[in-house]
Amino acid sequence: MFDTFNAARTAIVDQNDSIYTYETRYDTYRILARLYRCRSHERCEHRFKIKELRYQGVPTTYQLEESGQHGATGISVQRRGIHPLLVEEIDSLLRMGWGAQQLRSTLLHRFRHQPERLRLIPPRKQLENRKALLVKSANGWEILNHASFTAWAIDLVCMSREQFMSVTDPRDSSMDEIIVLDTFTVSGEEDEGTSFGVIVSSRPVFRNIANSVRDQGNEL
Repeated sequence: MFDTFNAARTAIVDQNDSIYTYETRYDTYRILARLYRCRSHERCEHRFKIKELRYQGVPTTYQLEESGQHGATGISVQRRGIHPLLVEEIDSLLRMGWGAQQLRSTLLHRFRHQPERLRLIPPRKQLENRKALLVKSANGWEILNHASFTAWAIDLVCMSREQFMSVTDPRDSSMDEIIVLDTFTVSGEEDEGTSFGVIVSSRPVFRNIANSVRDQGNEL
């Protein structure tokens, strides 16, 4: 049992050297299953299945199941996409705004004494494509100028008490949505461009402040 999908996906790589690709999926009320097939053998029947288990009141977990036998004849195939051992960290940093070349240089430096990991680091173009995919899948866009920055921020600004109090159920995912408090820009050197900054919070953070003030009473 795993806490994240990427941990379960990485476990497939840890168990053998065969290459697996996504084959299909099915979704029920409580279970989302993704099936991966082996591409390293002719007419291979070996499969890994990752089940996403969703039950009310408990954290989502991921279960890895194995079935079928490998084919008798091995074939040479090339892995497509970013290696599962690196994809979680790469996605996390790209979502934080890292550029492709900056990220690649960081990974090359970190794994400079680990040849096995060095060969897994994707080229800059592949990282750029991955970043574009993450932006698209999140229904977002890259912030390249003040206009796009303002357009992104304006939809997240909380303008009134009524808007803030419109969500009261702590189990509602909207409770944790970003609330923009303020935005600003900082001009750097001529070749560094402009940096965009944003001050954000969420409903739980605001509520914690109010609860803290109330609980301390006259001692505050």
